[in-house]
Parts: sequence; structure tokens; C-alpha cells
Amino acid sequence: MSDVARLAGVSAQTVSRTLSGAGPVAARTRERVLAAVEELGYKPDLSAQTLATGRSRTVGVLMTGNLSYGRIRSYIAVERRERERGNFVVSATADADDTDSLLAALKHLQSVHIKALAILGQRADAVSFLAPYLDQPTVVALNDPVPGGHFSRVEVDQHAGVRDLVDHMCERGCRRLVLVVPAGVDVDARARQRAFESLCLERGIGYEVVTSAGWGCEDGAAVAGEVGARSPEGVLAGNDHLACGLAYGLAERGLKVGRDYALSGFDDTEFGAFMQPALTSVSQDMGRLAEAISIELDRVAAGGEPRHTVLPARLVVRASTTGFQAG
Repeated sequence: MSDVARLAGVSAQTVSRTLSGAGPVAARTRERVLAAVEELGYKPDLSAQTLATGRSRTVGVLMTGNLSYGRIRSYIAVERRERERGNFVVSATADADDTDSLLAALKHLQSVHIKALAILGQRADAVSFLAPYLDQPTVVALNDPVPGGHFSRVEVDQHAGVRDLVDHMCERGCRRLVLVVPAGVDVDARARQRAFESLCLERGIGYEVVTSAGWGCEDGAAVAGEVGARSPEGVLAGNDHLACGLAYGLAERGLKVGRDYALSGFDDTEFGAFMQPALTSVSQDMGRLAEAISIELDRVAAGGEPRHTVLPARLVVRASTTGFQAG
């Protein structure tokens, strides 16, 4: 910093204010400082800053459970947004079924003096287990309440997303629907199943639920025979990967999307638009989710009270449903 100050012709305090944004600096002075930083290749020492100020600029991200498409996209969006805000991100993963793994991952993040923690989870029970050990402001991205937790929670409105799909299927004339979601305690699967069952009951639609082993394409293909035996007019897959596997497995049994049934997914993955026919799905805006998480991280790190944020989902209609008309 002294070298930068000498080259720019300013004090070390001015360099500090320029780089930290902690005080006013004239525009021309800022330009000279940044030019000196560039010329010298100066890189601020994060550890030294933390020791000097007692304030951490590091955010921890703990991912529990499988690294699904949604979790990976969420993490990438959070990491980029926090970096743009001048924060540093450290991450750890943990097996949601292994309490030792959960605690080890949390302690690893806490050991680097994080100012706040984001948990990207699929299991409310895993987050509930960690709750007593959370000694820093925490934000949880989870589509289900967590008993005993005193932290902010950010979620995407699963019920609204499923509602829009069910209503869209009804518009295509579908009166027999099948939902395919993984078995177990994954919060996304259970949230979508609860919404599906309640909406079908409200609308007087015949429905069944078929459970798969997981979220993958192969899991969808594996239950295609069971789904086909129900003779559904509309199939709602719990995510786009399941939908892709179902379409493949049902095609092997002579059933074609758009001709014999309508098919939808969830997540609006990149490949869905290039399936034949293109897949109707529900988009969860990961950029908006990351923004909401970052806002909460800043707020709770500054002493704000925890709060609950619900973000909208958006139906993306394509030919896998519009090409079908029941009856």
C-alpha cells in the first residue's frame, strides 16, 4: 500500500479509502490510485484487512445434500454476486444424512471468520440439526420452514409454479394427471407433491403420484412403464431431467409427447428448449434468488432481524404441452 501511495502521490490512508470505499476520495485522485494499483499489480491482503479492522469480508456457503442443477446454479449466482460486492466466498459441502459431515463442514467455514453464512439445502431436518451450532448471521435458501431456526429464509414459490402447470394442463383438456417426483424427504419434491395433490383436489382432477429413485434422466426412464400404465393425459415431472427420461422411456413404449400425452418439467434447464418437442417448464430465476440471498446476508450481518422472502416462479410454455389436446 505504501508503494501504491508513493507512485500515486497520495497518503496510504487515501489508498485505503479508495480501495475499501470507506471514505470520500476525489475522482481524479481515485483514478491515480487505481492506475498505480494496476501498474504495480497490487493485491490487497484479505487476512491483513480482517486483522486490522476486525471486520470480515468473507461469506460462507454451505451446500447440504446432492449438488442438483438448482443448487449448483444457486451457488454460482451467489458467488458471482458476492464477489461483485467486494466480498469473498468460501464454500463447503456436506452429506445431509451424516451429522458428522454437517458439523465438519460448518466448523470448516466458521474457522475462517465468516461474517455471515448462506445454507443452500434440500433437507429441512439437516438445517434444523445445524441450528444450535450457528453462531453467525445465517440465511437459508430452502423451500420449507425449519423448526427451531432463527435465521432468514429465502424460497421460490413452489405452489404457484405447480398451480400454473396444473391450470395449463387443464386448459389443454387434461383430466388425468400424473406427477413424478423422487421418494424421500427432499423439500422440493415434497413441496411440489403437496401443491399438486391439493390443486388437483380443488379442481376435481383425477391424479396419481409416481415416485422415482432420484432427480436424474435415468430415474425418469426407470418409472416410465409405471407412468404409462396409468394412461395419463398429462405428466408433470418434478424437474426437467426426469421429464427427459420419461419422454425417452415412454417413447420406447410407443407413447409420443404431444400426440398421446402432455409433458412438463420444472427448472427450465437449457436443454429443455431443445428437446423434441420443446419442453414446457417452470423457471426459477437463480439470479433473483442470489440477489435476495445477498441482500439478506448484508442485512443480518448488520444486525437486522431475520425475515422470510418468497420469490415468484414463471411458467414457460412450449410445444410439449401446446401440441396436445385431450379428447
